[in-house]
Amino acid sequence: MSATPLRLLRALHSLAASGGGPGAGVRSITPVLATRSVATEIVTVDAPGSDHRCPGATAIHALGPSRHANGYCAALRPWLRGELPRFDAAVIHGLWQYHGYALWREARRRGTPYFVYPHGMLDPWFNRTYPLKHLKKRLYWWLAAFRPWRCREVVVNYGCAAPPPPHEAQRAAFRARCPELGDRPFLLFLGRIHEKKGVDLLLQAHAELAAMLEGDAKWGAFRAAEAFVLPSHQENFGIAVAEALACGTPALISDQVNIWREVVAAGAALVEPDTADGTHRLLARWAALPTEERMRMRAAAAACFASRFEISRAADSLLGELHRVLAVRPPAVSA
Repeated sequence: MSATPLRLLRALHSLAASGGGPGAGVRSITPVLATRSVATEIVTVDAPGSDHRCPGATAIHALGPSRHANGYCAALRPWLRGELPRFDAAVIHGLWQYHGYALWREARRRGTPYFVYPHGMLDPWFNRTYPLKHLKKRLYWWLAAFRPWRCREVVVNYGCAAPPPPHEAQRAAFRARCPELGDRPFLLFLGRIHEKKGVDLLLQAHAELAAMLEGDAKWGAFRAAEAFVLPSHQENFGIAVAEALACGTPALISDQVNIWREVVAAGAALVEPDTADGTHRLLARWAALPTEERMRMRAAAAACFASRFEISRAADSLLGELHRVLAVRPPAVSA
């Protein structure tokens, strides 16, 4: 282990669980990087005192709250100007928000190497679904951090942390949250209620939303479910899919979940298009599977997670790229 830790700054809009994948990814990979001599600090526009924790982080700087849709925070750039010199590299999570623009400007000014995780935000689905927002994004693209387009694109592994070991308390916690389920078998959807998730393809009408599962109840739901269902219209990775696989739960997913090829090749999932007919076929195919085939898929799910999506692989992939870039660090750029 290196005597001098690599000092890494991560910037994202929020660490809140309601923010979806970026925060979950940071919470998963940070403690693993800490075992590899990476000292990570996190800056967000969350309100000071927010109870958004990240195991393994040496500090979390919540500089908000922001009252603006793009996450503008007047305190962010002055903070970066004073603190960025302490770091060897920085990572921007997501596009189209102020934290990315602010870090880009200050990193360019100082010559600090920086990386950008788009987190699927360049996927064409968003442009087709939100054409007015697409116009705003095109303006941002040319006026802010992406003019001219100069970057080195690289694909690094992504994943999630392995769940806690199975124990009966997990299933009990889930059953306690959903007592009306009894002992009946069920298919699980776990995620934000958002149109991109394709919930409309599972439920034509949804009267009210229950609180999101977490802790033992969450893992109990994954372990008790026959299969995990995500007929999403757009999913850059699909952390919940990886979490289901980690629990040995097969996935029933659309071909818009970008890891579908790997999961299907491993024999851990069924896949169909993100349409009403496709979702119908997905559920019908699962219902027609014999018990022994379902059990084989459960074993394949756990093996697929361990070989492809366990967070240590993502940490090593990112760390390798960090060291490669830092070995050829460019000179500082004047303001």
